[in-house]
Amino acid sequence: MNIRAMPRPTRLQRWPAAAVGFTKRRPDGVVWLSFLILAIICFWNLNGISFLVLRQGQIFSIVMLICGLLILARAAGNVVGAMTPVMWSFLIFMTVYMGVGAIGNLEPRYLITFSNGIFLVVCSAVATRALVPRIGLSRFLGVTAGIVCLGAWTIFLSPLLFGYYRTSGNAEMASNAGRFLGFFTNPNDAGMNADLAAVTCFACLTLPRKKNALLIIAISITGFATVLTFCRGALVTLAGVGIGYLALTAQLGKRGVGLLFAGVILLGVSYWFFTNGYHQFDWTTQQLRRIESMERIMTFQVVDESDMGGRLVGAQGGLEYWLKSPWMGHGLGRLHAMPDKYFGGLGCHNMHVTVLGESGILGGFCYLVFLLMWAAKAWFCRQQTIRAFCLGLVFVYLFIGMVSHGILDQRSMNMLMGISFGLLSLEDFVLASHGPEFRSSQNEWKNARYQR
Repeated sequence: MNIRAMPRPTRLQRWPAAAVGFTKRRPDGVVWLSFLILAIICFWNLNGISFLVLRQGQIFSIVMLICGLLILARAAGNVVGAMTPVMWSFLIFMTVYMGVGAIGNLEPRYLITFSNGIFLVVCSAVATRALVPRIGLSRFLGVTAGIVCLGAWTIFLSPLLFGYYRTSGNAEMASNAGRFLGFFTNPNDAGMNADLAAVTCFACLTLPRKKNALLIIAISITGFATVLTFCRGALVTLAGVGIGYLALTAQLGKRGVGLLFAGVILLGVSYWFFTNGYHQFDWTTQQLRRIESMERIMTFQVVDESDMGGRLVGAQGGLEYWLKSPWMGHGLGRLHAMPDKYFGGLGCHNMHVTVLGESGILGGFCYLVFLLMWAAKAWFCRQQTIRAFCLGLVFVYLFIGMVSHGILDQRSMNMLMGISFGLLSLEDFVLASHGPEFRSSQNEWKNARYQR
């Protein structure tokens, strides 16, 4: 036999299920259980609740380490597949960011927290590659969405946790202002996690299901939870996620028209509430100030700095501070708490400026390359569910990153980033093995040929 004359297998043919059709198989129990435990700890912020209750915020970290190591050990064969160009760009960026930043300011706690974030991203990507071919995209993403939503819905437990918020000055201040935060020590983090829950639910809406009523209800509950945080950035992000989803999946079909109709109603109710309806209720001073800010934003009035929560001033101060050392930056943590001259000594509240200010032009360039590669891979993805999930996550990261400097080491974001990288690496497998109904309606896959 002339081996050289044999055609080289395509990327699709390398998947065992590509030629015979996808058949669900039992996943590795250790990997599946470890993934679920990681998801519960991260999305429910159990370290945060342990800090509120016991004043110890790292109790569950050792559990996360064990689960991650078990995933890497049991699913070692998926490590190479998870190392896609997007993953490599992320790892290179983080290495440069931490390396250059450590030269300017060797801060062990930031090295530890960012290293933990990298570990979580890799473990999540490997677990995704190991589980999706076994249990299917629908079950995997559905379970993930359920866990993320339950974590976001802890916001409704805020009245029961008031006594515990006293262990954290920021949490107590937010609670006294009438801002719900659930298991999180910061209402802005709670709002971001609600946005992440909405992203996963919107992605699940693209799955071939006959009934999506539960997902619509889940999105509605999540939206109400976001309102209770009174986080303006989270509310704007949630609106952007919803509008983006409708734009990307707009079809003339029954479900598309129904979603568009529901979206119009939601926007109408929101506009009524923030422009007139809120006058019919009693609010605390801080709640009213934030609602009036949303009113000015939604009615295109002149928006001042107070409506942005000082975020523009923080970003401006961060850029001014960066210009003092543009090439190498000021080191890890320096823009998480700047000198008093810049924004009153607070952090710049902008992740993108923070990377630039702490690791200089080299770190900023690697960061930009990573973001462009991640966004481009998500945009050109041919599988509609993966595309919706990844684009929504990219949008949340970019927008929340403009109002927060802590998103890069936020554990729920770390885990979803890893899941995103893992799903993007499985694009061809899902297209080949899950059936034509999983293809993107906007970018039909015409080149794949496989037998069932």
